Amino acid sequence: ANPTYLVSNGSHVYATHELGVGRQGAISAWKVGPKGSLSPVNSECVGACCPVQLSLHPSGKCVLAANYFKDSSVTVLPITTDGSLAPLSDQVKHTGQPGTHVRQVDGPHAHSIYVVPWDSSHVLALDLGLDLVIEYEIDVDEGKLSRVGSCKTHPCSTGAAMGPRHLAFHPDASRRLAFIANELDSSVSVLRVGSPGDLALLGKVDSLPTCFERAKNWSSTGGP
Repeated sequence: ANPTYLVSNGSHVYATHELGVGRQGAISAWKVGPKGSLSPVNSECVGACCPVQLSLHPSGKCVLAANYFKDSSVTVLPITTDGSLAPLSDQVKHTGQPGTHVRQVDGPHAHSIYVVPWDSSHVLALDLGLDLVIEYEIDVDEGKLSRVGSCKTHPCSTGAAMGPRHLAFHPDASRRLAFIANELDSSVSVLRVGSPGDLALLGKVDSLPTCFERAKNWSSTGGP
C-alpha cells in the first residue's frame, strides 16, 4: 500500500511503502518481466512507519532506506541472490538537537540516503529535522552502518533552518562535490566530500529570485 519511491537494477524494482505513524512501513521487491510487467516477490519491514526514499547499492547486495517521522532512522535491507529482500540487517536512529522551524521542532527527520559514487563503502544521509548531512561507512557483506562524520548544511553563525531533503553528486568524481536541495529556505548547499569523515560546507545559493514573495518551500529533487 502507498508506494512512494522506486529504484531498479533492471531485473527487479524495489519500492517504499509509507503507512503512517503507528504502523510499520515496508520495502517491496518486484520481478521485471520481458515486456516490463511486474510480479511481486516479497516485502520486508523497515522498523519504522515511513520510509520515504531508497538507494540501491552498486554491489547489488542491499538497499538503503531513509525513514522520516518520529522513528527517524536509516536502514539496510540485504538483497538475496534471487533478488528478493532479506529482513533488515541494520537500523541507525538519528538523534540530535532539531532546528527551530515548525517542521523541525518535533525532532530528527531522515529524508534520503545516497551511496558516494567514487567510494561505495560510504553513504551520505540527509536529515531535514537536524539540518545535517551524516556520513556512514557501510559493510555490504554484513549489512551494517558505522557513522564516521557529519556536517551542518548552514553556516553555524546563522543557524537558519534549511531542511536538507535531496542530494546530487557532481558528475566529475574528481571534484568531490555534492549539491543539496534544502526544502525550508529553497536554497542549494554545496558540500565538499573529502576523505572518510571529512565533510565541509562550501556555501549556499538561493534557488529563487529576490523578488519572489511567496513562502519558500522546495520539496523536489535535482540532478547534475
